[in-house]
Amino acid sequence: MLKRLILTIIAFHVLVFVSHAWPPETIDVGIFHDRRPSGVTIIPASGAYKLTDAGGGIICELSLHESVRIESMGDHLAVSWSDTTVYLRGEMHLKGIRWENFFIVRADGIPYRIYDDDLIIRPGAGGLSFVNRVALEKYIAGVVQSESGWSRHPSFYEVQAIIARTYALRNQQTNGHHGFDLCDGVHCQAYYGRTAYEHIIEAVYLTRGEVVVDVSGNLINAVYHANCGGETVASEHVWQQAEPYLKQVFDPHCEGQPGSTWQTTIGQEELFSFLAGNFGLVPNASQRSQILSFSQEQRTHYLIPFRQVSLRFIRSAFNLRSTFFTFSHYNDQLFIQGRGYGHGVGLCQEGAMEMARKGYRREEIISFYYQNVRLTELHGGQ
Repeated sequence: MLKRLILTIIAFHVLVFVSHAWPPETIDVGIFHDRRPSGVTIIPASGAYKLTDAGGGIICELSLHESVRIESMGDHLAVSWSDTTVYLRGEMHLKGIRWENFFIVRADGIPYRIYDDDLIIRPGAGGLSFVNRVALEKYIAGVVQSESGWSRHPSFYEVQAIIARTYALRNQQTNGHHGFDLCDGVHCQAYYGRTAYEHIIEAVYLTRGEVVVDVSGNLINAVYHANCGGETVASEHVWQQAEPYLKQVFDPHCEGQPGSTWQTTIGQEELFSFLAGNFGLVPNASQRSQILSFSQEQRTHYLIPFRQVSLRFIRSAFNLRSTFFTFSHYNDQLFIQGRGYGHGVGLCQEGAMEMARKGYRREEIISFYYQNVRLTELHGGQ
């Protein structure tokens, strides 16, 4: 078993290195998307690297474990290594020059991370910004790790790899105005660097090139979330755009899982102040009573009795785990009991994990959450 996994890891990296089968060969990911550190230390952990300016001029070469310090100085970069410091205007590129290259990033105020392949560093008034230019399948493996964690069933890792790949290719141009394809936040896909976890690498290798398409053969928007609370949400109730494959699904598989229930408390007047300040609503006694006893046996998408108040606004304002919740009250407190974790559209990860444990195949799991879709393999030119 161990020998097979080692051979799979080697085959995966060979595949990434030589493959030109699926567009794009690499993907640009904006990392530390919500942070702009003023300085960063970079250390090659495998292979070797060269630092170049935007025009390709070589600044220096870095051997294994040799560090470089980069700091933002307005629209300039201060680059220091050994006993040398140079100042550059504009962006800088860190490019691997061996067969397999990955590096450690220690950004100021952020725990260190490890990334595959290359890095673009850009200066700015607010600090540094970073783009990881990485082979697509290595990125997918990193997403599976970041989104799924450890010790999942192999079939679930395969499902997560397929939908992460589909999502990336479908949405890769949505952030072009920021200078990258996707960011590393959960509103794109969580991506906190490379993985060395052999079971994830094996899952990505076994599903290489596989994506999900609709009845017209187009890549679907393969969105997913942690737990649906027993019932997924049609896309039009969250993003106003209806997709025929993103419909409501009743899901018994996620019940009893870690994200299936939650509870919290807010002050009653916090809610009523929110309604007044954001919607101009001052409920009368009858309406106030309806709100304080608001409940959902099945999902409702607005705060009864006010149809103009989408529950997604309530969720966002009070940082709730989902829109699937029920109110009860005592004195001036509002007790909120909720179900599920996330927006509720598309694949429910904890439900899919349970389906994998029960022996469902990856095709069956994907078809359960996305309606009238099929798996296909990408080829060049598609």
